[in-house]
Amino acid sequence: RITLHVLYIVRLILYQRIGSMTLYNFNKYNARRTKLDGHIFDSQMEANRYSELKLMQKCGDISGLILQPMFVLLCGFTRGGKKIRPIQHYADFQYLDKRTGRTVVEDVKGVETPVWKIKCKLLLYQFSQSKQFKNFDYHVVRMDGVDIL
Repeated sequence: RITLHVLYIVRLILYQRIGSMTLYNFNKYNARRTKLDGHIFDSQMEANRYSELKLMQKCGDISGLILQPMFVLLCGFTRGGKKIRPIQHYADFQYLDKRTGRTVVEDVKGVETPVWKIKCKLLLYQFSQSKQFKNFDYHVVRMDGVDIL
């Protein structure tokens, strides 16, 4: 039984010898970076969702499509003279849903990593506690559909 870690190392060695793929392009979840309309997406699934959102914007269902909006989950601070960096989350998309009048923040996920699960909880907390985000919804787009959190 081969673990993902062993498979990852074997692929790295092969790609180094063959030289057909740089280490930067390799993704341990087998997602392939995709270029569309001058934007580089982390996966084909994310690029497909971008195409859907562009079409929805053209039809007038949504407006103000933003790629990679950044949210500060925990502000940076200083402790004992040492600077602690803020925790940030870059979502995949943000747009205004004209049917509901609410701002939607979307993440496209093929694999839910432990880090993403923590950031998701922090983001939901920010949305529930801050007046700035009272009109925001958070959607997670998966292969099998959309979850509204």
